[in-house]
Amino acid sequence: MTEMAYYDCLSRIQNEMKNKSFSDMAKIWEKYFLDLRNNDYFLPLGLALCHRDFWIDWNGNSFDLTEEGWANLVVSDCQFEKISGIACPWNPLPGDIERDHWWPKSLGGPFSGHNLLGLCRIHNLAKGNGLRGFDWNVKPRWIDSRLDEIHQKKLFGLNKNYV
Repeated sequence: MTEMAYYDCLSRIQNEMKNKSFSDMAKIWEKYFLDLRNNDYFLPLGLALCHRDFWIDWNGNSFDLTEEGWANLVVSDCQFEKISGIACPWNPLPGDIERDHWWPKSLGGPFSGHNLLGLCRIHNLAKGNGLRGFDWNVKPRWIDSRLDEIHQKKLFGLNKNYV
């Protein structure tokens, strides 16, 4: 499983939704969601379903998701080695560590302790919005609750028998 598989899943879902009504887009999303739940779990598909492009309900209203937050979480060293295998040579002070997302916020990653990565300023800029160092073999602890919340908000009030 790789970054390419993620972008393939995301593209497939987006193309299937092209020129569809909001209720049809919600049903397409749900079809992939249920497939993910009922078959062997495929991490790239689960992550694609979390993408912010899909935070729109069946009526066309955008929504936000619940965020755990990082307020009380402390990261004291640059964790660049976790994503690159290379230790940070700058040894920044704990107050100079920036909080970043393992799975990017723009792709649907939460503000959660399970998605927190501490980086010095230079390595945070170097990482950018990329997926460098993401472990495609480990299912993130936050993903199931994220998908369940998207599912609930996306389809709330939709009567599938009449739409």
